[in-house]
Amino acid sequence: MSTPCVRCYTCEKCYTCEKECGRCYSCEQCYECEQGFVPQQEARRPVELKLKPPVRQPPRQAPRKWDKPYPPKLMDITYWNTSRCNMGCRYCFNYVLHKHLKRVDMDLDTAKALVDFAEKNMAPNGILWAFGGEPLLNWDVIEFIAKEVKARKLPIKLGMTTNATLLDKHKIKFMKKHNFGILISMDGLEEMHDKYRVYPDGRGTWRDVFKATMMWRRYVGVPQIRWTLSPDTVEGLAEATRRFVEEWGLTNIAQDPVYEVEWDEEALETYKKELIKLKELAKKWYRAGMPVWLKQIRDGVAPLVSDLRAGRGRCGLGQGGIGVAPDGDIYPCHRAVAYLGENREELIIGNVREGFYEERRIAWMNKYVPEEIHPHGDPDGERCLTCPYLKACIGGCLFVNYDLYKNILEVPKCYCDINNLYYEVFKDFHFEMMAEKNQTYMNLYVRRGMARQCIE
Repeated sequence: MSTPCVRCYTCEKCYTCEKECGRCYSCEQCYECEQGFVPQQEARRPVELKLKPPVRQPPRQAPRKWDKPYPPKLMDITYWNTSRCNMGCRYCFNYVLHKHLKRVDMDLDTAKALVDFAEKNMAPNGILWAFGGEPLLNWDVIEFIAKEVKARKLPIKLGMTTNATLLDKHKIKFMKKHNFGILISMDGLEEMHDKYRVYPDGRGTWRDVFKATMMWRRYVGVPQIRWTLSPDTVEGLAEATRRFVEEWGLTNIAQDPVYEVEWDEEALETYKKELIKLKELAKKWYRAGMPVWLKQIRDGVAPLVSDLRAGRGRCGLGQGGIGVAPDGDIYPCHRAVAYLGENREELIIGNVREGFYEERRIAWMNKYVPEEIHPHGDPDGERCLTCPYLKACIGGCLFVNYDLYKNILEVPKCYCDINNLYYEVFKDFHFEMMAEKNQTYMNLYVRRGMARQCIE
């Protein structure tokens, strides 16, 4: 590799080309000067380069306008192989917010075009991820895509978000053979889960989901759990998490609140008490060397460790990741596919058969202006001026914002409240773990990159 390009983590510029650089996670090179990045620890050592001292910038920098697609290769494509679902979850952003969403399946011709598109546009080790709807309702397309990727020997990873109710031994063995990752939606213990995650006739789904989850645990390994939190299901969270970890060995847990609803002071206070209990459990686990990953800790310590991380892209803009609809249309985010059939042309930035519509893609990227991010009801961003989370804030989920306000830069107030809560609870915890030089903690949250922040 050529001379290393050292990145300044204060001004986000590359010392070699002196430009604000994006980093390719596969080839480890800067997109501007095409030199290789070195880890920050090495960047602090003397290197044979004429380095300019970093220029300290204010927390919010001037917006960058893209005049060409960025990055040149995609790191993840989240495709809807169907918009149908066999459940009737009461909080589902697809069907609650988009009541006219068309129920359609991807056909095999479109699936082949998707693989062709991925072969041309994905970086090595990129992720081709199935979503929906419930992906297992259109299993033929899952099988077809996996076999095509293997037959072409593409360096692409495969994965799926699923409610797991249709997961059986046959499918699990096939997915293991093709090295699928998996994200299983399960909202805690039975009483918590069945409050919202039900079949269309109102029956709870927890027992079916738990059976499939433990089958995956047995035949493949630890799955990642996508655990959605509502204001009325956070009480008892710590004890439920303890049971997941200590009784069932489910140690990769992405607990994330529903931001589309109101979190009042009582709900936030209840959540805070549960987070404090979780913190004490995490101390016990990490001191025992148990690698239990919790999303709240990742997000809570983000302002403290962002300088040590590898860097991250902004999802939801059609940059490093995109969503693909069952008909092959390309959207800036997989959540945007829920607008399927609503004639929102500004959201369609390409098609897998035709490629990107570059003008639309670039126009959508340019909608993201970090200095204009603000909480709902605070258009001038007054709260942001003193927010302790500002350093790690990238505006939340842009399509939660769009769904609620039709403005990707307007953030729900509860997003701010909850992330400030995470920082408050886990700040001292971070310094305690670092003072102990706890390797388990550091491997989970400090040395681990943030390339794929969205967990859905």
